[in-house]
Amino acid sequence: MSDYRDGLHLVPEHMHDAVRLYVEKGIEGGSFLTALLSDSLTGAYRRADEANLAAMRQWVQFIYWHLPVGCWGSPGAVSGWVKRGGLAGREEAA
Repeated sequence: MSDYRDGLHLVPEHMHDAVRLYVEKGIEGGSFLTALLSDSLTGAYRRADEANLAAMRQWVQFIYWHLPVGCWGSPGAVSGWVKRGGLAGREEAA
């Protein structure tokens, strides 16, 4: 897996800070990002703005190829990532 920052070009620029805060510190990034990371396609589509709707395919590529294992895939994975404090919390625990 690559560093998540290598794939940020795939997603709308206005989402970059939300992704960074979530991945690095476990700070939730709003209802769209949370639904997307929780694997709720319907929820993500309902909450997406026009730029994110247009980038859904790129979002899937970004999540699958660039995000750390364990930070996405289900509501439990997302809540666990938040509780641990993202990469910072994971590194502190190690």
